[in-house]
Amino acid sequence: MPDNRQQKPTKMAKQNISLLTIGLTLIFNCLLPAFGLAEMQGLQKHIGSLSSHQSRFTGSEGAERSADYIEEHFRTLGLEPERFSFQVPIRQYGKTTLAVDGIPFPLQPFTYNAITPEATNGPLRGPLYYAGSGNLEDLNLKAIEGSIILLEFDSGRNWLRLASMGAKALIYLDRGDIKSKYFYQEKTELSPIQFPCFWMPLEQAQKIFQLEPRTTDGLIRPEVEINAEASWQEIVSDNIYALIQGSDEKLSEELVIVEAFYDNSAYIPKKAPGADEAISIATLLETTNSLIKSPPRRSVLLVATSGHDQTLAGMRDLIWSIRTNSKELKKAQKKLMKTIKSAKKKKKLLKSLRFPLTEDAERDIVLESAITNSLKLTVDTISKELMRLRLDDSSQSSKASIQQIANKRFAFRRLGWAESYHNLPP
Repeated sequence: MPDNRQQKPTKMAKQNISLLTIGLTLIFNCLLPAFGLAEMQGLQKHIGSLSSHQSRFTGSEGAERSADYIEEHFRTLGLEPERFSFQVPIRQYGKTTLAVDGIPFPLQPFTYNAITPEATNGPLRGPLYYAGSGNLEDLNLKAIEGSIILLEFDSGRNWLRLASMGAKALIYLDRGDIKSKYFYQEKTELSPIQFPCFWMPLEQAQKIFQLEPRTTDGLIRPEVEINAEASWQEIVSDNIYALIQGSDEKLSEELVIVEAFYDNSAYIPKKAPGADEAISIATLLETTNSLIKSPPRRSVLLVATSGHDQTLAGMRDLIWSIRTNSKELKKAQKKLMKTIKSAKKKKKLLKSLRFPLTEDAERDIVLESAITNSLKLTVDTISKELMRLRLDDSSQSSKASIQQIANKRFAFRRLGWAESYHNLPP
């Protein structure tokens, strides 16, 4: 399939555009009575296809496959779809494990914090307590500070109590009886608190711990270890759009935008097929059939957007590109090309470095620009690890590790302070 990615919908640039944006989630109930058996079967097919993936969260493999599915559907109807690419920050999760008696088990992050990813910044160790629903009576005689907590999922926002009492992390126990997404939404947090939370189905908990948590007096294991990798990353995502030209010579100069998002929210990564959230985009795809059979008098731009869970990032970028004048777009394009040129220059320099370096002031300026942000991030990461070690343990082996890591941090700092790179100490 050819790559039709564009920086803006160029076919629209020469039209006088009068915008009317319709969110299909809102008008689904209005459209439904007009759908016959064929349309209902089409809706079912689209929803089934789109929700067949583990997740359609922005940037996921499922989201990319859904974009391809939508583009192909537009093509089969004789349209000429194109893509509008934009950048958006998303969470990327790496390996996440719970080690019990030295045996690692996979663990699912629970995305509840809008700012802080579920990262542990190294291993988190502590006793594992079952704390019921986290009510005060559930915590009686339990050493919460410094512990990892196994908590019933139906516990409201009682995680706040556990975090304030000094718990290191929390694992939600899901018994499979939660049917409403409200139980996920109620736990949403907007402050950058570093309190990683995870999710575990009851069957997995029983397999790992060989018990029903409710039967314990609280302490499940004297020590467990959690390792979780997560970070914010900037990715490129796509909107897919196609134009149906209006049938009226005059009114076709006006444009109606019919939009639906094709990605979805994901509280549990890789466990969010999002069948309910596929209704909007499925409705758009079926509506397309009707619009082609009976072209409206005004032109219609069909848009499948992504970045919905990132404050409507895709829709915002699309409207910005349509409404912004050409002067601003050229200015933005010039800035982007300058950034790309600079990045290519830095990449080429880094690949060509051979040590020891010779004296070269011009090269050092480019090199400093290329590594500065990476050095700062590395120093910050090492500093967090040092802080954790200093708080966790004061044994002799721990002190040796602290000194070794502190020396490593100092070496990175010295590299950041350097004014030239040909005369660095070993």
